[in-house]
Amino acid sequence: MGADAIEMRPALLHSPRVRRMVEFLRSHDPFLRWADLAEGGSEELLARAVVSSLMLVWATARVLAPDGLFAGGSLQEIDRIAGTPGIGLAMRHVGWLEVDLLGVKFPNFREHNPAAGPPPAGGADGVEYSPEFLAFWDAYPRKVGKGDAWRTWKKLRPSARTLELILLAVGRQAKSEQWRRDRGQFVPHPATWLNQRRWEDEVDGPAKPDEQERISRIVEQAGRRREESARKSPEELARIRASLARAMGRTWRQEGEQL
Repeated sequence: MGADAIEMRPALLHSPRVRRMVEFLRSHDPFLRWADLAEGGSEELLARAVVSSLMLVWATARVLAPDGLFAGGSLQEIDRIAGTPGIGLAMRHVGWLEVDLLGVKFPNFREHNPAAGPPPAGGADGVEYSPEFLAFWDAYPRKVGKGDAWRTWKKLRPSARTLELILLAVGRQAKSEQWRRDRGQFVPHPATWLNQRRWEDEVDGPAKPDEQERISRIVEQAGRRREESARKSPEELARIRASLARAMGRTWRQEGEQL
């Protein structure tokens, strides 16, 4: 099975959750207008539209949220991925997704993605880190617990300004006597430092102008890398949509042959 393959389940059309989503969307005007349907509409047609949308969301999540967490995501973003208004609300209605301060979560994600491969490559350990986190990691002197630090970073979701403060604090604390003592023995683990918001610790004197300028350039570069990555997303979604369309066509033809 290819990396962009999607496991198709004909029985999903008859899933009680899909039927509940159909009932929910019957009263959702934006969805009905999008589908160009009258108030009722064919239940079978609505179910197929829901399944198509679910497959798009789950297939995209395999790329963007391999651990089941779409960090920073929203219901509106789910609708955009599916190309279907109201699908995010309907998925939340039946328990197929949750939304909290971290973003969008897919409970029991592997239920519909059992063949999902490892997370997309982005580092030596196969995890795709954000440019902002990598800027922090490159600056931090103690390279231990990278996975824990990344999970903490995703919870914090620091702004560009906070990233500047973090990098400035790391640079200045790295020169302190405490951090330099005994070959860095007293430097906190990066996850601990982030969890405790140690960039807010008071230090003597303001940052030097050249240091501030250097940090600002790093933050700008991280932002540009993120923008470049975001520009690739529509191409990735188009590829997933094409794969899904081929797969759905095969599945529906197979169902027709069985009837």
